[in-house]
Amino acid sequence: MATTHGQIFADLAPGKFTRVAKVVPSGSLEARRMAGDVVMFYWRYTYENNSSREVIGVWDSKAKPKDLKPTARGYSVLAAQEAAREMAALHRSNLDAGGYAAVMAKRKAEQQKAKQDKQNLSAFTLQALLTDYVHWLGANGKVSEGKVRTQFKLHVINAWPELAALPANEVTEEQIADILRKMIEAGKVTTAWGLRKMLRAAFQMAREAKTNPAVPIKFKDYALKFNPVNDVKVVGGGGADMNPLSGAEMHAYWQAIKQLDTQQGAVLRLHLLTGGQRLEQLRALKTVDVHAAHIVLWDGKGKVGTAPRQHLVPLIPEAKRALEMCNPTGDYALSVKDGEPLGNNTIRLWAQKLPGNQSFKPKRVRSGVETLLASLGVSKEIRWRLQSHGISGVQDRHYNAYEYMKEKEEALSLLFKYLEGSNSPRLSG
Repeated sequence: MATTHGQIFADLAPGKFTRVAKVVPSGSLEARRMAGDVVMFYWRYTYENNSSREVIGVWDSKAKPKDLKPTARGYSVLAAQEAAREMAALHRSNLDAGGYAAVMAKRKAEQQKAKQDKQNLSAFTLQALLTDYVHWLGANGKVSEGKVRTQFKLHVINAWPELAALPANEVTEEQIADILRKMIEAGKVTTAWGLRKMLRAAFQMAREAKTNPAVPIKFKDYALKFNPVNDVKVVGGGGADMNPLSGAEMHAYWQAIKQLDTQQGAVLRLHLLTGGQRLEQLRALKTVDVHAAHIVLWDGKGKVGTAPRQHLVPLIPEAKRALEMCNPTGDYALSVKDGEPLGNNTIRLWAQKLPGNQSFKPKRVRSGVETLLASLGVSKEIRWRLQSHGISGVQDRHYNAYEYMKEKEEALSLLFKYLEGSNSPRLSG
């Protein structure tokens, strides 16, 4: 009567091996009795005169005899033979590279590296990327630092903590779209548009780190292969305000601020009479950049690696008086606390809390100034120079050092005369 494999394994002394079957193309299937009733299968083979055993797995005594695939509990004898055959074939096809053992050692090393890479990336989360980007803005004198930090914290880090904790290179387009969708559904379309630009810039810095020497080397560690914001649809209409103050509203705004005998009133007058400069740049005005006839603002917009651009703004007499009322003696000319610039939203709040407020938002003031100056015949180039819009072209960016101070001063004088004139033509709206 034939002896079954079960009987053979039951009679096997603990710790002993038995040959079960020959394996093609090489070696044999062996079984070893472990502690208790556990039996372990091995593939035994010879390579360069050395005999080795490779573990296959445990024997499943309840597996169907003809099963060629392992069960959840282990292997049938035929399944173990099939596994040994696959191991032998892998060994035979890689003899020149060191055989089965060398192949498995290489795989193990790759798996360990992948595991280590994943562990390393666990420190390079979306939150870490956004934080590093904000720090870079500050270190490079970008006046948008405070605003960007606030938007990231409010709409990403606090609103999506689980997403913020993901490795940055695992963030998808869909997840970015969900962030913006939540804001749009809350009626914050313009803010969502701005956040998209900020997120795109942060991801792009990490994306370019390998090829752009101007990007700090730490951004390479994010291992970003693509920018997930690029394919997310643009939302909203853009950053520029499409509802500028009308001529009548400009007069009303001037009347609301011209007699305010406070620092708030002085700052609002300075903002208007210097042409509606960007609040981020104006609030960062340093006392050392205040001169007798002009102030120097620093335009931090631009590509990675570009230094903030100097922006000179002339002071007409009324603007100069407003600035003097701010008593610029500390580091920051418009500071209400020694050594600190105005807060991100301070000027906006001052404007919106004016008596008889007619939605006097600073961005409407800024676009209202440009619209008004256009109606008064000031050319687009001078308007753009005055408000430091983007300067394009090699000639303008690198060779044209003329600051247009005379033309800008004339434009500001026209603006003041319009605001003061009782018979000035009113713009529609």
